Amino acid sequence: MSEKAKAMPGLTYQDVLQILRLIDAAPGSSLDIDFEGTKLKVVRQTSATGAPPAAKAPAQDAQTSAPAASEATKPAAPVASPSPSAKAESVADDFPGAIAVKPPMTGTFYAASSPGAPAFVKVGDVVKKDDQLGIVEVMKLFTAISAPVDGTVRAILVSNQELVEKEMTLMLIEPSN
Repeated sequence: MSEKAKAMPGLTYQDVLQILRLIDAAPGSSLDIDFEGTKLKVVRQTSATGAPPAAKAPAQDAQTSAPAASEATKPAAPVASPSPSAKAESVADDFPGAIAVKPPMTGTFYAASSPGAPAFVKVGDVVKKDDQLGIVEVMKLFTAISAPVDGTVRAILVSNQELVEKEMTLMLIEPSN
């Protein structure tokens, strides 16, 4: 075990994978994470060779480069499907006046409280303001996503366990009169 791994007790392999997913999904060029007293600053840099961006992590304020060899850090292959924002805009056109439900942070979206449990909501469900619609998890911190208004769920634009970005439209709710 390296000295750096010993310096970060409580940080599991799954936590590292989640950090890498957050870095990959982060829209900006830098990301600051504070996990149980361990501070991590990642600065995304692009190179002319098209190599994956290098990650910089200060462990106890010492800058080190993270290796880019794992599968989680390799750039994803281009996908032919429309971007999430384009998908949300096209669906929103079908429901004028619908309210977009957006997460407050980037993380993993969960449609149910546990594996095998029924989804909090499905298309067509009537919800009251503050009813729970889903959960966004970031490094074992679970944040409930609540209905902003009374209304009917008209579209759910993300799948269970999908990585979602801050301010991405998760679902559309048509307000009650």
